[in-house]
Amino acid sequence: MPKHNHKSRIIRRRPGSIMIMVVALLVLMALIGTAYIATARYDRGSASQNADNVQIDLFLESVLNMCKTSIAGDLFDGNGDYRSLTTKTTPAPVGPKDTWFYNHTTSTHYDLATPPLRLDGWLSDRTPDFGSTLANSTNHYFWGRINLPLSTETEATGPARSYFEDPTYVPQNASQPLLLRHRFDTELEPTSKLVNGTPMPAFFINTGITGLPVPYAALAADADGDGIADSFLVRMPIGVINGVTYYYAVRIIDNAAAVNLNTAWGDDVPMTNNDGWGRRLFPTSINLDEKFGVANPPPLFTRNEVKSFHAYRTQRAYTSGTSPLISWTNAQLNAPMPDDAQQLSDARNDFAFSDEHDAFWTGLARRPENPGFLPGSLLHYRAFPMSDLISLVPRFVLAPASSGGTAETRLQADILGPNSLGGPLMLGGVPRTKPYAPDDVNINAFSWGPQNFDYNNTYSRRPLVVTSNSVSNAIS
Repeated sequence: MPKHNHKSRIIRRRPGSIMIMVVALLVLMALIGTAYIATARYDRGSASQNADNVQIDLFLESVLNMCKTSIAGDLFDGNGDYRSLTTKTTPAPVGPKDTWFYNHTTSTHYDLATPPLRLDGWLSDRTPDFGSTLANSTNHYFWGRINLPLSTETEATGPARSYFEDPTYVPQNASQPLLLRHRFDTELEPTSKLVNGTPMPAFFINTGITGLPVPYAALAADADGDGIADSFLVRMPIGVINGVTYYYAVRIIDNAAAVNLNTAWGDDVPMTNNDGWGRRLFPTSINLDEKFGVANPPPLFTRNEVKSFHAYRTQRAYTSGTSPLISWTNAQLNAPMPDDAQQLSDARNDFAFSDEHDAFWTGLARRPENPGFLPGSLLHYRAFPMSDLISLVPRFVLAPASSGGTAETRLQADILGPNSLGGPLMLGGVPRTKPYAPDDVNINAFSWGPQNFDYNNTYSRRPLVVTSNSVSNAIS
């Protein structure tokens, strides 16, 4: 009987086992390599995206710094003097010094020298105009002035302000310039322009270039987010990076050009003692019930809306209809409370408020961030919060998607209707939260222009009011 050598059989089987192990290891290594390649590719993509995001953040920060520099620099003359009246000699100031001061510290004014020189080029008009222009004889909505470029570049004569640019422009023949660069900044009519099939904000301009349409729709920007063109594009002075050309656009407006809900009141708000007249003696006589249109337009706020605001600010009960608010008594006006008052007997006796407007200006309007006591009371005046400003300013005419703020909530509670700063033209009485189409400027009553700036009819109050317009050289 033959003998079986089990040891030799085991030895003969080993090469096959090792082959299986080698194949298994190769498969594992292939899987690890594939995973590494995929991870490396993902990491490279993430790193590239992160680098792009950081780069964009840095560009954004640089534009914000240019805005701050322009605003702060406007407070000083070339000699470093703060709001100087006397250092301007070339050209010589026209008119009295206070006229020069007015022209140099308010928005978008011109020096009266020849030729007229636009001042504060970094500042845009807060609201558009309506009427005819040299370029369009029909009545239409247009921006009187927009921000000029904040950056500079070098020309043959030295440093000069940068140019606006239309990235979509393509020369049609050798006689046309390679780039469409311009400095159109006045009487600009918003429109739209198709870019890869998508309507984008644009302005009509007359380029003077033979072969281009008249007017030509130049690509613009929507800096405030309401969908309508309000600024032009400026090339970032950094060159092309990874095949991408970067542009910026800014729209700087002045909150002091709006009506402040914490300081304005009105000329005639009915009080029980008939002392509602501000008589232009105090800054509170800035009208919440101002009329901006012609003929017999509606006021900015109705008398009842003004009463609602003032009842909130003075912690008094709102009275509906024609009923007047309860006035401060002479005893209360004669008892102004110091800031450290603990009881009514702490009232000062060295002066008295002359009327309601005097008390309101002293207790709230001149100090909205730290309101004083109501006259003859241990209750404080109450300011509309800064959070209302956050809901009013960022998107211009558009309301925030969530809350309308204290002012709107107060109106809705007192007037008992779909009242809001957006106005009743909004569908269902709800303020508009979605941007307009770029060409929806004046198509119908629900378009951007009529809905917000037709002051002869019902219009949105949102772009006209703020809750703070403090004056400071501290910019945040």
